[in-house]
Amino acid sequence: MPAIGIVLSHFRPSTGQPSRRLLTLLVLLGGLLCLPLPAAADREQQRADFEAARKALANGQLERYRQLAAGLEDYPLYPYLRYAYIDKRLRSLDNAEVAEFLRKHGDLPVADRLRNRWLDILTSRGQWQTYLDHYKQPNDNRLRCLYLTARMKTGQTDGLMDDIIRMWRVGYSQDEACDPAFEKLEASPQMTGQLVWERIRLAMANNKTGLVRYLAKKLSSDERQVAERWIEIHNNPDAGTRDPQLADTVIGREAVLYGLRRLLRRDIDKALDRWSALQQRYAFTPAEKNALQRDLAVRAADQEHADARQLLEQVADSEVDATVFLYRLRQAINNDDWQQLRAWTDGTPPDDVHENQWQYWRARALEKTGDKQAARDRYHELASQRDFYSFLAADRLGIDYRMNHYPLPISDEELAQIAERPGIQRAFEFLALDEEYAARREWHHILGALSPREMQGAAQLAAQRGWHNQAILAMGRAQAYDDLEVRFPVLYRETLARHASKHDLDLAWVYGLIRSESAFYESARSPAGALGLMQVMPRTGIQTAGKLGMKNFSSNQLLKADYNIPIGNRYLKEVYDNFNGNMILATAAYNAGPHRVKSWLPDSGCIEPDIWIENIPFRETRGYVKRVLEYASVYDWRLEREQRRVTARMDAVKPVHKPDSLLASLQCNFSALTMQP
Repeated sequence: MPAIGIVLSHFRPSTGQPSRRLLTLLVLLGGLLCLPLPAAADREQQRADFEAARKALANGQLERYRQLAAGLEDYPLYPYLRYAYIDKRLRSLDNAEVAEFLRKHGDLPVADRLRNRWLDILTSRGQWQTYLDHYKQPNDNRLRCLYLTARMKTGQTDGLMDDIIRMWRVGYSQDEACDPAFEKLEASPQMTGQLVWERIRLAMANNKTGLVRYLAKKLSSDERQVAERWIEIHNNPDAGTRDPQLADTVIGREAVLYGLRRLLRRDIDKALDRWSALQQRYAFTPAEKNALQRDLAVRAADQEHADARQLLEQVADSEVDATVFLYRLRQAINNDDWQQLRAWTDGTPPDDVHENQWQYWRARALEKTGDKQAARDRYHELASQRDFYSFLAADRLGIDYRMNHYPLPISDEELAQIAERPGIQRAFEFLALDEEYAARREWHHILGALSPREMQGAAQLAAQRGWHNQAILAMGRAQAYDDLEVRFPVLYRETLARHASKHDLDLAWVYGLIRSESAFYESARSPAGALGLMQVMPRTGIQTAGKLGMKNFSSNQLLKADYNIPIGNRYLKEVYDNFNGNMILATAAYNAGPHRVKSWLPDSGCIEPDIWIENIPFRETRGYVKRVLEYASVYDWRLEREQRRVTARMDAVKPVHKPDSLLASLQCNFSALTMQP
């Protein structure tokens, strides 16, 4: 015990509560004598001992490891010392020692990996009851099947057959460890032709024709021929739908519709002709017709087929989803058919459609068709919220934005309780050791065990420690979007302001882009290879660094803000200039690449910016542009600058580097982004 702790122990009252005399002494020691409390020094020593213990264990110095570990049992990362010890010796340890570790430290992110390896060892030893005692449903289907075998071996059969069927009813081949359970199923009355067909459907949806051939052997001769014919239709949908050679049964119609969908991907005109003919031969149910009509309409719209509008209009209300709505929206706005859009947006939006998107374009349709008061009412309702469409609605009305900032309602007491969670402590301790991968692994794991309110508290704790990207993650997981100080931190302000000013870039726009690209994770790496805060591709980084005169530049330097910010701003300026200062085109190009964006531009004339954004072919880029523009407006507020309207960042879209005719200039005058009286 530290010296101060020994002194204080003599003043501890029998009730266990601090006495007035003790509190007075604390003030004297901590205040008058200016002595630091020992916690920080103790923690630094624990960190040093932890590192030394890990090193000793890695070097096989077990006695040294045990000596150091013995003094670290109250250190947050102590379980990792035990894990490292057990992980290397799993086959030689007594079951009780492994079980005790999992009982005490089963909340570690790495505990399930250890458990799964141990379960494998138990099966190799035939220790089925121990397997069952410590089984925890894993993602590994092999272990799930061994669990079924363990229940069979130990006679625990309640609900067993239902669980076997759940493992069997999938559209792919299972691990051979499932064979004993599946053999039991096949020998039982539950193995019916209906069950076989259920799995065949799943396998065909998964393009697993080999599995279908295997399953077909379990059917009668007539049914086997149907399955084989389905495979033939899969291989040649053109010939297969011309003459299906299938009876008008549930399975026969399903195989025909399957072939039509495959043909649709290759030749829409043939698919439309076949569909017309096949409806004369098969009594398709209304649900079957509606589902195929939806797929035909979507494909036609995607291919800009001449019949797209008609097919979209024929889609049943029950089949309208986000994809159908998007194509209907594009069809109407591109053809200036606002009356049709008004009809298509009547009622409530489907569950998967962004409600504010639906309401904004409903209001635009009402406005364009002369019902200005109804449009104004919709815009007002939208403008009370905070997102891209809400800001557009506010601009239509010429009113101020509503940021709706509400700080997290978490008390200090609640924060203290959340901070005591072992996973939270481990995450922050790894962070203190500069082991960010391990810290993030702990963080993601503990978030899965927290309630939404606790996640918000965890986010606040992370923000307080400067771990802003993980605070943003936690807020997203909690679906808590209204504490803008936590969700939109103002970081690297001096550096970003200097480089944005140097290149004459809108600072709030740059902030919005960084928030969208990396959420301020300095070491971010995308699956495509983009690096750092502004997610710069290595080749782009090297080229841009050369333009900035950076010597001996390595792409790994993009993982440091001091390099990423100047390079990212320089590249953004280049893209911005290449698109004549059009911010939405530059934003889209930053995400999808300049060449793609140029291919999306009109050959002549102009397109209203909100219409052009909805027509971006890539879903990711379409959402990205909206998000960056929204976030730029939020950052105007966070930077305490004059609010710039989102439409002020949305110039009309026209051919790049082509002179405008007088007509084109008139077409590009979009003052109509503000609703006219």
